[in-house]
Amino acid sequence: MTKQLHILFLASWYPNITNPLLGNFVQRHAQAIATINKVTVVHSVNSTKNKIEISNDDHFTTITNNSSNGVLGYYNKLKLIVFVIMYCRKNDVDIVHLNVAYPMGIIALALKYICNKKYVISENWSVYQHNQYLKKSYLFRFVNKLIFRNAAYILPVSAQMQMQLRNIAPHNKYEIISNVVDTNLFNYSPISYEQSTDTFKFIHISTLDDAAKNTTGIIHAVQLLRKLTPLKFELLIVAETSYAHLQALAQRLNITKYIRFEGPLIHSQVANRLANAHSHILFSNYEGMPCVMIEAMACGKPIIGTTVGGMPEIITPETGLLVTPKNTEMLANAMLQLMLNYNNYNTQHIRTFALNTFSTTAIANKFNCVYNQIV
Repeated sequence: MTKQLHILFLASWYPNITNPLLGNFVQRHAQAIATINKVTVVHSVNSTKNKIEISNDDHFTTITNNSSNGVLGYYNKLKLIVFVIMYCRKNDVDIVHLNVAYPMGIIALALKYICNKKYVISENWSVYQHNQYLKKSYLFRFVNKLIFRNAAYILPVSAQMQMQLRNIAPHNKYEIISNVVDTNLFNYSPISYEQSTDTFKFIHISTLDDAAKNTTGIIHAVQLLRKLTPLKFELLIVAETSYAHLQALAQRLNITKYIRFEGPLIHSQVANRLANAHSHILFSNYEGMPCVMIEAMACGKPIIGTTVGGMPEIITPETGLLVTPKNTEMLANAMLQLMLNYNNYNTQHIRTFALNTFSTTAIANKFNCVYNQIV
């Protein structure tokens, strides 16, 4: 039996009081790893407290750097680097696990060269999947290159992410480890569908960042779909932010009876809404490995997604349908095909795929295998 390791989890994104949904996939990775190893999470939050706080719960220790902007903020960031170096020396940290390379990767570099601590990187930022990266400043790209090239392992969430990161760090070791889903919370929830009597329930859950998620495109697809079929259907849009502009669009298109809006919701409420839907839709222009899609699969739902990010790796003819980004007509036809063929999907197969690929046990074991290769 391998010994329990102490993992220092550096999180560039992490849920906090001001933004409880920020980097929630990072928190889930930490919780998964904590089922096997000791975990300490380090993250920063914009706050006027200007102090470092340490808290403990059932899962792990959390070090929160409360830091304001301006000159004092820069001082607090330097203070955090010193604090983490001292913490590593006193608490026998075995491995540093960096989550989202920038900006916490600066601390990972310091720990490597000052404390001789190897680090791995989990990356899910879609900036590397899109030409946004080339639009970033030279300094940002230079620092990112240093961070990635000094990692003992790079752990992208998808094969496409790995391909993009190899442009930055071509000679590093890579292992694809996806996002994790709580398969107890997002449990198997099959619901029947009879075309002649039932309303088919689509759901879309996102930040509503239209440049990435193209939720307006989904609404236009609904307008097309109602012309394609007399079958009854509805779309529930669950949003983390204001959706008034989308309500106005639905009203202009005269499709308000087909679309409902809700949110923001806590995680258990999201699980409930997915359980009561037939299918989840993402119409993204770019993505990493979207958590909501694997959560829908854990519920046994066939999904519709675009040919970007990690979605082509999980959407097969057995699990759903792929469409081209921005092709609204193709999306409307895919929605119709899913309605017509819904009862041909093996929802238990979809659930089993999610269990084997994205469950807490599966992901924790994959991380632990990497850790034990480098300690």
